Amino acid sequence: MSDRPRERLRSLPPIFARPDERLVRELPLTLLRSLAAPLRDLELRHAGRTLLLSLAVGTAVGLVACLFVYGLGLTERVFLHGLAGYAPLQARGERALFGAESSGTLVPWILVAVLAGGGLLTGLLGHLFAPEVLGGGGNAYVEAFHRGGGLRRRVMALKLAATVSTLGTGGSGGREGPTMLIGASVGDLVGRALRLSDRDRRLLLVAGTAGGLSAVFGTPLGAGLLATEVLYRDDFESDALVPAILSSVTAFSVFRLVFPSDVPVFEVAGAYPFDPRRLWLFVPLALFISLGGYLFHAQLRVVRGLFRWFRLPRWLAPAVGGLALGLVALVWITTVNPGLGRVHQGIGILGSGYGAAQAAILRPAWMPCGWNAVLLLGALAVVKMLATALTLESGGSAGDFGPSIAIGGLLGGAFGHAVTLVVP
Repeated sequence: MSDRPRERLRSLPPIFARPDERLVRELPLTLLRSLAAPLRDLELRHAGRTLLLSLAVGTAVGLVACLFVYGLGLTERVFLHGLAGYAPLQARGERALFGAESSGTLVPWILVAVLAGGGLLTGLLGHLFAPEVLGGGGNAYVEAFHRGGGLRRRVMALKLAATVSTLGTGGSGGREGPTMLIGASVGDLVGRALRLSDRDRRLLLVAGTAGGLSAVFGTPLGAGLLATEVLYRDDFESDALVPAILSSVTAFSVFRLVFPSDVPVFEVAGAYPFDPRRLWLFVPLALFISLGGYLFHAQLRVVRGLFRWFRLPRWLAPAVGGLALGLVALVWITTVNPGLGRVHQGIGILGSGYGAAQAAILRPAWMPCGWNAVLLLGALAVVKMLATALTLESGGSAGDFGPSIAIGGLLGGAFGHAVTLVVP
C-alpha cells in the first residue's frame, strides 16, 4: 500500500509532476530574455519614428512661422505705416524684429478704413471658407485634439491669412492663439500626408502647436509645456511632452536662423535691488491686478452682448469691430497724444500693446510724472481693454494673451507710480 500513492504520482500528466527546481528558477529569466529583444526593437522603432516626425514638424512649423511673421511685418508697413501714416509704439524686441517705428503724417480716415477693411477680409475668409479661423484659435486646437478628427487642410493657410489681415492692419490682439492653431494645422497635415494613426496624428498636433508658440515667442521649453497642459483643466498630455519639446526647440532654431536676434521682448533696468520691507506691497498689487482682470472680463462680456444684440452677419461683424476700434484709437491719438509729443504716433492701443507695457516698465521721456503718469497708465489700460474686446468679440483672428500682458503691465506701472508717491 505504501507504493500505490507513488505509482499514482508517476501516472499523472507531466503538468502535475514535480518540476525541476533549476527550470523553475530560470523560466522567468528565459521568458524575459526571449521577449526583451523584440519589445526593445519595437519600442525603439516607434520612439525613433516619433522623434523623427517631431523634427520634421518642428522644421515645417518654423518655416511657416517665418512666413507668418514676415507677412505681419509687411502688411503693417504697407497699410499702417505707408497708407495711414501710423507708427505703432513698439517694445525693444519688436523694434529688433520688425524694424524701428517710422514717423509720418497720419491720415485719420485711412487709418479707420484700414482697420475696417482688415476686419472685413477676415470675416469673409471665415464665412466663405472656414469658420474655425475666426477668433483666437486656442479653443479650435483643443477641440481638434479631443475630437480626434483633426483639422481641415485649408485651416493653416486661411488662419495665417486671417490673422495677418487682422493684426497687420492694427487689430488689438496677440499672435499666440492664431499661432497655436497654425502650428497644429501643420502637424495635422504631416500626419495626414504620412497616413499615421489617430494617436500619432494627435501627438503631431501637439508638437506643431508647441513649435508655433516657440518660434513666435522664443520660449522653447515653455511652449512645449503649454501645448501639453492647455488641453486639460487639471492634467497634461504626458505622451506628447517629449515630441512637443523637440518640435519646439527645432522650430525655434529654424526661426532664429531666418530672423537672428537675441534681444528680449522687453527692455528692463540693469538691476532691481531687493528690499524685504517692500514685499507687503505685492499683496495690494495682486488685488489691484485682479480688479483689472475682472474689468477686462466684464468689457469682453458687454461687447459680446452688443454684437449679439445687433445680430450682424458673421462676415460683417469683424469689419464693424475694426471700424469701432479705429474710431476709439483715433479719438485718443488726436486728443491725448499731442500733449505727450507723440503726434501721428501710436501709444499701444492698436496691435499687441507690448510698446505700452515697455513704457510702463521704463518710463520714456514723453511720459509725464507724478499722478499724471498714474492717470495716463490707468486710462490707457482701460482703453486697451475696450480695444481688445472690440477685436476679439467681433470675430477678429487674434489672441488675448498679448493684450493681457500689456494691460497687466500698464496696471502694474500705474500702481508702482502711485505707491512711489504715497510710500516713498
